[in-house]
Amino acid sequence: MGTTNNYPKKQMRDLILIKNTLAACILFFSLTTAVFSAPQNEGVAPIVEAETDYCETIKYALINSLRPTVDKAIEEIYKNPQKKPQWAAWETKIAKVKQLYGIGGAYEITLRINTYYGPHISYGIDEVTVEVGGGNPKLLSFKHIKDL
Repeated sequence: MGTTNNYPKKQMRDLILIKNTLAACILFFSLTTAVFSAPQNEGVAPIVEAETDYCETIKYALINSLRPTVDKAIEEIYKNPQKKPQWAAWETKIAKVKQLYGIGGAYEITLRINTYYGPHISYGIDEVTVEVGGGNPKLLSFKHIKDL
């Protein structure tokens, strides 16, 4: 036997309206609290003077800051070529970022690098993993993925 509702239709509409209003208020309060309690950047907006958006600019800045360490890995991967291959930050992908010791601590960054000779004649794809944080970047591993 099914249950029947003993409330008149108007009371049911009022209850549903109250329930929906309460849900909307709770949602609004939650969102407002989340927005205004989020850490603020002390009123300092970053100024990006670049041809790319903020995230892309930070990505390229990070990759370029690792250039000396990546160059060492490329030298090890290609020990005996007639010419040392080159690589470009704009062709490099960040394959993985692993947080090691909490926010702002050390990070393990894996880069996927396209090497080339001369006027961007593709040579190979390589992977380089570097630890950054608290000092000079440390080369953790490197490997040649494939020839192109």
